[in-house]
Amino acid sequence: MWSYLDMFRFLVEGLALVLLGILGILGNICLIIWFRTKRNNFHHLMRVLAFCDLLYIISSIVIFGIPNIFQSVSLHPLYLHLVPILLPLAQIGLTGSIYLTLAIAVERYTTVCHPFFKFSSSWSSLAYILPILSFAIIYNIPKFFELQVKTEQLGGNGSLINEENNDFSDSFTYEKNETMISEHFSENSSSPFHNFSLVEKIAPTSLRLNHLYIKIYLIYLNLFIHGILPFILLVFLNISIYRQIRLIQRAGAGVNIQQKEIRLAQISLGIVAVFIGCHAVKWIPNIWELAQVGEDVTELIWPVWLSYVTCLSHLLTTFNCSVNFYIYSYKHRKRKRERVRQFSTCATDITNLDVAISMTELGSCSAIRDNTLHR
Repeated sequence: MWSYLDMFRFLVEGLALVLLGILGILGNICLIIWFRTKRNNFHHLMRVLAFCDLLYIISSIVIFGIPNIFQSVSLHPLYLHLVPILLPLAQIGLTGSIYLTLAIAVERYTTVCHPFFKFSSSWSSLAYILPILSFAIIYNIPKFFELQVKTEQLGGNGSLINEENNDFSDSFTYEKNETMISEHFSENSSSPFHNFSLVEKIAPTSLRLNHLYIKIYLIYLNLFIHGILPFILLVFLNISIYRQIRLIQRAGAGVNIQQKEIRLAQISLGIVAVFIGCHAVKWIPNIWELAQVGEDVTELIWPVWLSYVTCLSHLLTTFNCSVNFYIYSYKHRKRKRERVRQFSTCATDITNLDVAISMTELGSCSAIRDNTLHR
């Protein structure tokens, strides 16, 4: 019988996440194709952001979405061997997505708030892309060494017997902010060996259980790198961009900046607003872990309410990685409608002007004709 948490995972981290992920995959592929001929730094950054978002979405669907809908998937040997690889890849995609969003904000900030600096020192988009991707890969390398697939013996009474020391061992539950693996990932295939069966389960490595590693890398650095630093910079940059756009609009549109650049800056504001709203939930488990730093972090018990928050965090992070194309296309269609309306207004004005000129010319001809007849 399912618990409330199991039902919540099925609906939120299963069905909703997979549906959003499919829409996100389609949207990001469309964005990559749409921007393939664009030459603007903004569009280059958006394309690479779409690749990082795709990496996270696909990994998230495989790790969290599908197993919460079809629980038998989590028992398959292929799945167990994929998880220790896909989790670090998902983290690489997430780190790249966070800092490419920040790079887009920086690019829009220099364009809108300091246009002369932007045009005098024209940076290639590679100046943003290469350092970010390199950092995302290097920073997440340790995550490839956090989990392992462990083979153990299942005794005749159903107890797991550790092959190394024949001690009884408990199944492992790995519930971390972005990398939550539940205990139902443990058993999959069995093969009889005398009175025992061999079973595989996902287990933490010695690195993942190291006290300093958990405290410094997983708690402090994760909160700073994925939370505090990008949040502060994004808030500052986007407040500055918003104020500058308002000043430009009040002044009657750009003397030193094109309207296209303002529109791209508005798209950036929308993307960042969604980013902050979605990632704010993800920081709750990090803050909770930070509050428990004084205790033995390897012995902490993950509260049930935090499991609900973690499921919601996975859904919102997937939503954030899925929505950029739809924000851009909405703004693009809105701009096209404004152009059509402006063109229609302009055409109407021209028609009215032609009619007025024709009437004036007709009046002039009538006056000349009357003068001629009176003579």
